[in-house]
Amino acid sequence: MSQLPLAAIKQSNRIVSTRPLVFDVSHGYVYGASAILHRCVYAITCKRGRLVWSDESKGRGIDVRDLQNATLDARGIDGWKRAIVRQLKSVDYVLDATAGLALDGDSWIVAFAVTLSDGIGGLAGTYPLEVSIGDAGAAINALESA
Repeated sequence: MSQLPLAAIKQSNRIVSTRPLVFDVSHGYVYGASAILHRCVYAITCKRGRLVWSDESKGRGIDVRDLQNATLDARGIDGWKRAIVRQLKSVDYVLDATAGLALDGDSWIVAFAVTLSDGIGGLAGTYPLEVSIGDAGAAINALESA
């Protein structure tokens, strides 16, 4: 598959607030790795069929905000981790992904890392991200880690 260089990617910024996590209409644009990181957040915080950046994304999406007030056993946690990794790997430029899920007090912490392609045959780097889901809703703890 032919891709544009990562630096050429542009994504509307629909994230109004990261604490708590709030989406709205576009608030400007993000570019390059930040654009893909935004897409990764959207991929795990949007209901199925709500992803909007390409025709291929239709029918995809999970919403980790469904973890709010959830009680999970080990099997449930493993299922969520697999679903998160599957969603992240479906985002263009994501070569690999890992995910962890842990309960911290009354909040679920979804920690994940994505390894991105530079679009021209190399690696752009691995970017760790974290989303917490608690009684107050979801929050992104780090969006542009490098």
